[in-house]
Amino acid sequence: MRRRIATLILAALLPLAACSSPAPDTTLEGNPDTTSEPSPRDEGGSATQVPSRPRPGTYVYDLIGLGETKSKVPAGSQLTEQISVSGDVYTVEVTNNQNANTQRIEFRWEDGRVVRLANETVLGGRRTSCRYDPPLEVLRIPIRQEEYREQEATGCDETTQISVVGREKIEDAEGKAWETWALELHSDSGGRSDQATRWFSPELGREIRIDTASETPEGRNETSQLLRSYPSG
Repeated sequence: MRRRIATLILAALLPLAACSSPAPDTTLEGNPDTTSEPSPRDEGGSATQVPSRPRPGTYVYDLIGLGETKSKVPAGSQLTEQISVSGDVYTVEVTNNQNANTQRIEFRWEDGRVVRLANETVLGGRRTSCRYDPPLEVLRIPIRQEEYREQEATGCDETTQISVVGREKIEDAEGKAWETWALELHSDSGGRSDQATRWFSPELGREIRIDTASETPEGRNETSQLLRSYPSG
């Protein structure tokens, strides 16, 4: 059950935490890939930027299947993230419109970085949780082109590598263009391997788009998450 296509219906923002459960046996004809291509990447390594912290509230992402996964993601699939804040700790509650699976992630924003503190999932009614000790570094502040050291979370059976590769302009699901930093991530956990590119907006403090490819013994899954709506004000 952990390795099936609906894993990607619970993919959450920042450092490659993904969950799964069986999705309905839905075959779509011509499920459109509505994502647009990013602008050419500016790999100027001297540029730095201090991002805004995300506003509390509701963020909605369209979920689109790519490659062989395209016909297996139900039309209209979306992820909803509810962000709440207590001091420097940000909690992200992730739900989706296809099943009852949930994910809860805790981050802490510090002066020089963002770290992940904990991850909890409910998959098919089964709850699993992990607390990172030490916390997992997912973003350095100010943002610049660089490669982070490989991080091992032994208690969570996870190895993560993150690289900030450059700046790109990218559109959200409503066609609004955002200035972003592109981060490439690789994660291995329990026989599962994930590769992702995440386009992070310093203005919003969240990702605009996340493309993920997951390899498991059962096959390869590819999806794209694209921001549809976010808190205003």
